[in-house]
Amino acid sequence: MLDGDEWHVVDAEEAEEWHVLAHGEVLAAQRALRSAAWPYQGTVTVVARCDAYEVCANLTGVVMFCSTSAQAALQWAMNSGSLCVRVEQGLFELDGPLFLPDGLQLQGAGRATKIIPKCDVAPGTFADGMLRIISKNGVRVCDLSLFVPSDYHDVSAEIGLLFESCGDCVVSGIFAACFSQYAVVLRKNTFLSHVRDSRFAGNGSAGLYLQHLEGDGRVGDYVPNMISGLEIFGGGIGVHLDHALCVNITGCQTFQTGGPGIYATNSSNSLVVSGCRCFQSFSTAMVVENSDELCVSGTALCWQSGNGIELKTVRWGSVSGNNIIDTGSPPDGSFQAASGVVLSGGTKSVHVSSNAIWNWASSPPLLYGVIEDASCSKNLIDSNTINFYKLGDVFSEGAGTIVSGNVSAPESYGVPSSPSERHHFSRDKLDEYISEQTAILFSTLELRQAS
Repeated sequence: MLDGDEWHVVDAEEAEEWHVLAHGEVLAAQRALRSAAWPYQGTVTVVARCDAYEVCANLTGVVMFCSTSAQAALQWAMNSGSLCVRVEQGLFELDGPLFLPDGLQLQGAGRATKIIPKCDVAPGTFADGMLRIISKNGVRVCDLSLFVPSDYHDVSAEIGLLFESCGDCVVSGIFAACFSQYAVVLRKNTFLSHVRDSRFAGNGSAGLYLQHLEGDGRVGDYVPNMISGLEIFGGGIGVHLDHALCVNITGCQTFQTGGPGIYATNSSNSLVVSGCRCFQSFSTAMVVENSDELCVSGTALCWQSGNGIELKTVRWGSVSGNNIIDTGSPPDGSFQAASGVVLSGGTKSVHVSSNAIWNWASSPPLLYGVIEDASCSKNLIDSNTINFYKLGDVFSEGAGTIVSGNVSAPESYGVPSSPSERHHFSRDKLDEYISEQTAILFSTLELRQAS
């Protein structure tokens, strides 16, 4: 039924005449009614035309809804009753958040599906996400891009994708860039959910933020979540856990993050980090504080400006079988007095073992391979190989801590270099790359408007 510049399918008893707009032509309303049950149970597709956005029934191609507003078209598709909404390639500008219902699969066409804020959106509009999933289950968001164009200098879109109090949800294959706070947020006891195989670039506070994943949830206490296969580059922290319990982080990579690649705090207990790489962090590569039950293994912490890994007020954990490389190697190559593993703040009952901790000759030396302050106790530091340090391999002041079986060499395996000869890196090239990528994705807007 035509309603201003928007139209939709209605029940036959509600009106005597229907008009469905498709490619500029008016088709018989009976065709739409024959093809569409209500609520619609098939897949629907949202298509960006030159002057409008259409929602089509997938099997028949019938246009079920049309609007000049991308916001209206996307939200109508999500509310249509279909559990699978496909969004074709094109640019979709939002002036407000989209709300996803239970069980929906939102499927894009990769980076060619571009969801962005409008250039005149008010600050705070997306403080709780451009795409919001609140107290829902089984939602999948796949294969699309969410970003703030590099030309939008005065636009502050805070969060790309938010899951709050949700269960059994999946994020897969998305590109999320240049949000002022976070690309993706999981919070308030979201459980059994998986963020995987996605890329987060240049997000101000962190690429991924996990907050208050704890007890007293809908299906029990401390229900786990999974993070895997992420590439997080630029921006602030890579993955930030804030009172987020029982999280597995596997096979993820961070590159040139302003903060730690992985930062866990505020009782983010029972954290597993395995098979990851934090590379060229402009701070310590990994920080875990006020959190217990830690397992870090098979991970490479490489070429960080600060320490390799810091454990502050951690009880019960293991840091085993990792490579901790070129610690304290800032962009200017200066000596930072940084150490591979740092235990402080009363850390106890932690096993640091079987790690290879070294700096190349092209980097400044380590201060220590492993350092433990006097507030710590009853840790075990053994069977590590430590190479190229200034003051010592292991410095331990903790009561009851055992240090044994470490194999060390203070000299570098190569000729140490002067600061002017050391390897240097900066984030200028990466920031330029991120800006170029969002500009390329955004360029279709100008093409569409010109047409």
